[in-house]
Amino acid sequence: MKISKNCEDEDISFYMPGISALSGYQHTPESPDSCKVFHPEGGSASVQAPPHDIFDEAHAHRQGYGRFLFSNQTCVADVPVPDAGDCRSDGLDNEDLTLIVPFIKSKELCVAINDALGVLPKGIDPPEDEDCGYIHNGFYDGTYSENFNIKAIDDSLSGKLSGCYLGDSSCPETYTYYHVLLAR
Repeated sequence: MKISKNCEDEDISFYMPGISALSGYQHTPESPDSCKVFHPEGGSASVQAPPHDIFDEAHAHRQGYGRFLFSNQTCVADVPVPDAGDCRSDGLDNEDLTLIVPFIKSKELCVAINDALGVLPKGIDPPEDEDCGYIHNGFYDGTYSENFNIKAIDDSLSGKLSGCYLGDSSCPETYTYYHVLLAR
């Protein structure tokens, strides 16, 4: 959308009137329709929920369960700049626009995701995140703020645009998939 519709990063919107799962993504002022991912004049993407069977039902009561989340408060260590270090509280405007799918149901599914993406050597257990990169951390509304860092304790996700990890003990110990949509 940045190229095809001349949208600035801050204008890209996941809001679509009448769809409750996208209600938190409204921008102020509102983005032009041409910059809305799900609008016919914008990206024309269809709104779909993730398959229900990928989620750990033990977390069905938690915010963000069963849906795709588009975060404005998450950065991935060393994306897009290698060896940049901890981006969570560095005072720079470098948080990424990130798709997050929390509460993945099993280690096996998380391993399969990482295997399919080539994120880690085949069959390796998902790394543990050192910062709890998901505690529902903000709907993307055209703004960014510092809050969470996706960074595996063993640095295995550093510089990776996608991956699946185990949340640390300070957050629900559950598996989370992420994909950086826009590295900043």
